Amino acid sequence: MPSRPPPGTVGRPVAAQTNASVRPTLGKIVVNVDVTIGVILPADNLEKISAEFLRLRGIRELGDLKESSIKKLRLFLKGVKVDVELPGHSGKRHKTIKDIVVDVGKIKFDKGGERTSVADHFAIAHRYTIRPGSLGVKLGSDGLFPMSACKTIQQLYKNRSSPDVVREALEFFPRDPKQRLNAITAGWQQLKYTQSPFLIGAGISVNPQPLSVQGRLLPSPTITFGDSQLAPQRQGTWDVMRRRFIKPAQISAWTVVDFANCDPTVLNRFIADLGMSVIPPHNVVRSLPSSVIAQVLSTAGRAANATMILVILPESAPDPYREVKRFGDITQGVVTQCVKWSRKLASDAQQRRANQYYNNLILKINAKLGGINYMPKNQAMEYLKSTPTMVIGSDVSHPAPGSLLPSISALVASVDERLCKYTASIRVQASRTEIIQDLSEMFKIALTTFYQMHKIYPKRIFVFRDGVSEGEFQTVLSKEVEAMKDVLPETYGKNQADWPELTLIIVGKRHHFRFFGNADAQDPRGNGNLYSGFVVDQDIIHPVYQDFYLQSQPGLKGTSRPSHYTVLRNGSNLSSDALQEIAYALCHCYSRATRSVKIPAPVYYADLVCRRAKFHFSDDVGSVDEMSVTSDEEQHLDYFKQHFSDINTRVKNSMYFV
Repeated sequence: MPSRPPPGTVGRPVAAQTNASVRPTLGKIVVNVDVTIGVILPADNLEKISAEFLRLRGIRELGDLKESSIKKLRLFLKGVKVDVELPGHSGKRHKTIKDIVVDVGKIKFDKGGERTSVADHFAIAHRYTIRPGSLGVKLGSDGLFPMSACKTIQQLYKNRSSPDVVREALEFFPRDPKQRLNAITAGWQQLKYTQSPFLIGAGISVNPQPLSVQGRLLPSPTITFGDSQLAPQRQGTWDVMRRRFIKPAQISAWTVVDFANCDPTVLNRFIADLGMSVIPPHNVVRSLPSSVIAQVLSTAGRAANATMILVILPESAPDPYREVKRFGDITQGVVTQCVKWSRKLASDAQQRRANQYYNNLILKINAKLGGINYMPKNQAMEYLKSTPTMVIGSDVSHPAPGSLLPSISALVASVDERLCKYTASIRVQASRTEIIQDLSEMFKIALTTFYQMHKIYPKRIFVFRDGVSEGEFQTVLSKEVEAMKDVLPETYGKNQADWPELTLIIVGKRHHFRFFGNADAQDPRGNGNLYSGFVVDQDIIHPVYQDFYLQSQPGLKGTSRPSHYTVLRNGSNLSSDALQEIAYALCHCYSRATRSVKIPAPVYYADLVCRRAKFHFSDDVGSVDEMSVTSDEEQHLDYFKQHFSDINTRVKNSMYFV
């Protein structure tokens, strides 16, 4: 167990422990050892923990919190385990926080046929005085307690950590592959498998040396621009400076709205240097973040008849950002591009040092407006272009532990032969259900959109499915493939010979396999990681399924994690080599980056669509975690569906999600 964090910290990240699991592979069993980190919540008074989390000057300020702070605190504490420090409660099992309650002492309940307040009950039953305005917590089914009477136990914090904690956690983690391998070796020694009486008694021995595997390096595709072909400067990376997009987007009119109170001179220079070789913006509207954002955007957009609104936001403005995206994606159906304005960006813009930022911004804007930035070119991409082909990325995201929100499913599908343009569907489904429940409907929409653009249905379909554990492979294979097949008679006809070749590949990211290369296999500019395109399809492969590990991204920080590809259905009867090259090529199609990414672009896009679910929910859902779970799960799900709006038809077939 890690040592307790220093006093005054909330959830200080520490090196948690060594992770070990036993994995069957072809011909042998391996022990998969890795190091992990976690966030430890210390044992302390609950009021003190809460005040430190909200960065208050003292616990007295907890009695006068804004609604936004209460919401943050509710999400932070939900699921946290505490002890109640009152007579008669010592030695009892730890209790779990279900909710927080404002001014808990005033709340009344029936006691012996009479109405009494929580404050009066505690004064009589426990001789405990609750301060007026005190926050309370609901603990399981045991009722309400003031925070002042509760103490957290030291525990692994399982909720989503703040960006500050995540950044600090990185300081605890091995900084490069060599350090990580040393940490894993040390962790292996602590496991003491060689001394286990159970293993010795069973006649089982474990080789203490790291397993050597044979891999190979896939060649990087050539990156094609509108005016040239460019071989990557280094395996998996390229530059867009002074390059022409394959298809520059057309912008008839655009406008700028500034909610960050920028210096007008600096902002005007930023806009001028953005490099958009189109007409200048219709206007630069200045407003405050406290304004009615949808109204400001609507007025500015109508005045300009804008096809795009560039929105300047303060550095930390999650609520205004949500309002901007809801207005653009759902309400109005207009492309919005947000710029998070900071002192550094303002300084870089003033001194004309923001070229990289401009490049990243233009990549997103061009893709959102229907343009194509670049495309990879190799034998795999030529194969995909040779016959009408659709590539699908699908994903299901689940709410944080303790949340009452539903799960979100997303499907993106390519609609061009270059496999660079995608349309998206998003749906609400039962919480923590991994199977995509509305897949038939979403798949039909994708096929219909493809047909409308090409007057033909795809002959080959490749599905890259994200986020599925090994225990759910067969369920996904049976239910999701059948859901797609149900659509085919209506679109392709009843003759199965006319149906498309369907290939289903699971893309896994949450695993603990890591590769540490010999000196000649390490990328000197990749933090000592292996080169982009390193693939392993032997030694550690699955005994049943066709699979491989591909590290497609160039190394940056820490130790690169390869993605694990498991082929559940190979409708095109392709070799492993061909599937590997297809997967690697698609990792070069992510329009927001100038480098190969760690998973195929359609999988990344599906993940982005899932993350945007918060823009689809109405404001009524903002406090949904304050609700009690109804006994009728379907009624609970219906509530979310009723308050969930689909994407506006004006941007539905665009890549609004990048």
